[in-house]
Amino acid sequence: MPLSGRQANTDKRSSIEIIMAKPPILGAFQLQEQVANIIHKPVTPSIVYRALEFLLGPGCINGLSYLNAYISYPFHNNQYSNMFMICNTCGSPARVTHVAANKLLQQATDRVGFNLTSQSIEPFGLCPQCAEQYTE
Repeated sequence: MPLSGRQANTDKRSSIEIIMAKPPILGAFQLQEQVANIIHKPVTPSIVYRALEFLLGPGCINGLSYLNAYISYPFHNNQYSNMFMICNTCGSPARVTHVAANKLLQQATDRVGFNLTSQSIEPFGLCPQCAEQYTE
C-alpha cells in the first residue's frame, strides 16, 4: 500500500505492513509486540496508534469496537456497510457487505438529518466451523 506522500518512520511503517498483511484480527498490544519482534527493539504504544490512525482514516483497516481490535480491509473507501459477523466462540470475524442494510442505515440517518461519516455493525453468532462442532 503506498503511503500517499506521507512520511512514516520505520516503526510506524512496520506496524502498517503487519496490519495490512491480512493477519487475523489484532489488538494494538499484539501489533506492538509483533513490530518489536520484527525490528528487535521496543516500540511505544503511540507509534502503533499513529499507524492505526493512519490506516483507519482512509478506510484501509476497520476497527472492531467490541473486540477492541483491527482488521485489514483491501477494498477501502467502499460505499457499502461494514458489517462484521463475530463468532461468540472463537472470535473470528467475517465481513459482510449488504446493500439493503446500507440503504436502511442511510435512510435512517437522512430522516433525522444526521451526517453519516462511517459505519460498523457487529452482530454476534457462531461461525460455520464452531456451529459444526456444536452439532457433532
